[in-house]
Parts: sequence; C-alpha cells; structure tokens
Amino acid sequence: RAGAHTDYGALTILKTGGPGLQVRRDVATDNEQEEENWIDAPDAVDGFIVNVGDMMRRWTNDRWASTLHRVVAVQDTDNTGVDDRRQSVA
Repeated sequence: RAGAHTDYGALTILKTGGPGLQVRRDVATDNEQEEENWIDAPDAVDGFIVNVGDMMRRWTNDRWASTLHRVVAVQDTDNTGVDDRRQSVA
C-alpha cells in the first residue's frame, strides 16, 4: 500500500481504522549495528495517531524526529469485502 517513508509536513493526523500502519524502530544488536524493526501501531476505537514530519524535525533542530512508517496490506479478516481505507490529514 505505501512503502517506508517520512512525511514532509509538520504533523500528520491519522484516524485509526484497523491494522496496517507500522512504525520503524532502530534496535542496536550485539554487533552494535542497527537493524530494522517494524512495530504495528495500536488500533484504538475512535482514536488518532499523530506522526511528526520532516518540517517539525527541522523546526526543533532534530529534537523531535520524523516518524519513519509504512502501510502494509492486511487481509479482510471479517470477510465483509469492504475496503477500509485509511484517512489522514497532512
């Protein structure tokens, strides 16, 4: 659905609406190399997720980092055939 990316604006507000959104976290291994580790964003009923974007990172002199995230395709688990598209405002 959407490959790994950061958003270019200050903030992105996403209405939660099921699984699929993942956030990357860098984890140091024993060799002190960073490996990719994707975490599923929580799905809160009637909730919102706020991603910090590249502009906010610049405004805060890298104090607030841009959120690297992706949207992965998930199967229709309730067999309704309904396309539950994500809604976001950037």
